[in-house]
Amino acid sequence: MSEEIIADNNQIDIKKHKKFLNKKIIQYNKVTDRLDAKYNYFENDEEMSVGDEKSYSFADGIICEAYLYLSILNKKRYLNKESYISDFK
Repeated sequence: MSEEIIADNNQIDIKKHKKFLNKKIIQYNKVTDRLDAKYNYFENDEEMSVGDEKSYSFADGIICEAYLYLSILNKKRYLNKESYISDFK
């Protein structure tokens, strides 16, 4: 899918990228909704199983990152490239 998003001139196709991110948000929202319903929306202080906890955390992280990238693509947030430059040698 990433090859389809990046065009021949190394520019991303923003519409395709937004569509891809929205699909991932919907996909992983279903995972978190299913787990919320399974554990009664955490009203009983039930402990999650290890596998469910990993799935929930992974899905929640994907959703968070997708929303972050969408806000960057919509120019509501800015990504400072200098924050990734390190003096560590």
